[in-house]
Amino acid sequence: MKKYLLIIMLFILFGASAQHKITGKVISTDGKKPIASASIFFSNTSKGSISNEQGAFEINNIGDGKYDLVASCMGYETKVQTVQPSKITEPIIIELKPKVAELKEVVVGGYVKEGWAQWGQFFLDNFIGQSSYAQNCTIKNPETIQFRNYKKQRLLKVFADETLVIENNSLGYIIRYSLELFQYDFKTGILLYQGYPLFEKMETKRERKQERWDEKRSKVYYGSQLHFMRSLFRNKVAEQGFEIRKLVKEPNLEKQRIKALYATSIIRKTAGNIVTIERPSYFKDSAAYYENILSQPDEKEIVFPGLLISDSIAYAVNPTTVGLDFTDYLRITYTRIKEDDDYLLQRHINRQAMTPVSLLKLINNQPIQIFADGLYYESLDLLNSGYWAWSEKMATMLPYDYWPAKK
Repeated sequence: MKKYLLIIMLFILFGASAQHKITGKVISTDGKKPIASASIFFSNTSKGSISNEQGAFEINNIGDGKYDLVASCMGYETKVQTVQPSKITEPIIIELKPKVAELKEVVVGGYVKEGWAQWGQFFLDNFIGQSSYAQNCTIKNPETIQFRNYKKQRLLKVFADETLVIENNSLGYIIRYSLELFQYDFKTGILLYQGYPLFEKMETKRERKQERWDEKRSKVYYGSQLHFMRSLFRNKVAEQGFEIRKLVKEPNLEKQRIKALYATSIIRKTAGNIVTIERPSYFKDSAAYYENILSQPDEKEIVFPGLLISDSIAYAVNPTTVGLDFTDYLRITYTRIKEDDDYLLQRHINRQAMTPVSLLKLINNQPIQIFADGLYYESLDLLNSGYWAWSEKMATMLPYDYWPAKK
């Protein structure tokens, strides 16, 4: 019944798919005066506009779905609101609040002095990425980036006073990125980052260069999370080359036992100022076994052999939205490519390249919503690990209005 419902809802969607236009006006909160030269755009797309002298703007050709509409202007605080273009029937009034200047000296916690020298490369590796595409992807205004290092919490946070301008010569985009969150937890190894990018295609008169951009965009698209979400929405996961399996992580009880054995079996003898550590003889007899167990991960991964079908984890919410809901982890394999050599090298993986494997987990155990273009909400509720955790960075990011040429 669930699969039948999903197919019917998607049929309705494709029959009624439409492009929408929104218009509006940007004004200030203090004097209600129009604001000229404000940037208004749909996050993660190339759809945007600049307000004129009367504060008016217009954005065309927006597909069905739910988007973050971002409005920003120098001297004003950025405003973000979630909208569904299909439900907007009247011009939008956006009020921007004047920005109050803050002294960096009074910011609680303070910024790291010489922060870029200390943390700049770490930020680039985790934000821009470490793939070959990252080599031609540059932040043009790195001076706006500041770092705070919370040593007790072992937490690094990154802030940007201005919109980051990213020039991606690998894929042919200028990305203007409003960084809202960048946080790396050294205890758990979990990276969270969130922002609002606007994509602008780079211009070139060189036909071969444009062809290379098109080729690279297509290459990073296939097997990406964007590709997967669109395939899941259309109930074409297997057809598009993805395999989904259930994965469960369980504590490595044997490793816990050996750790406890080591902790309780240590005998300390002091002779003068010399402290030696001795263990019972059975430790020596089983040293190889213990070393092998202690080198294992703290958790064991149990992969269920059977493939999951789309309708076992996805369901129709309404004619334009699909829900994704599952427990534990989804183990996703893309069968049509091999892992990037840089991935193996940087992860110190000593084996031949295999089909890439990524894991998905719902952090808050709440379903997320997926739309036809692959956009999903809430993005911070879905945790990536495995291949996508390495590959899904700014250097390989595509706008949600990108579609590859049909093969």
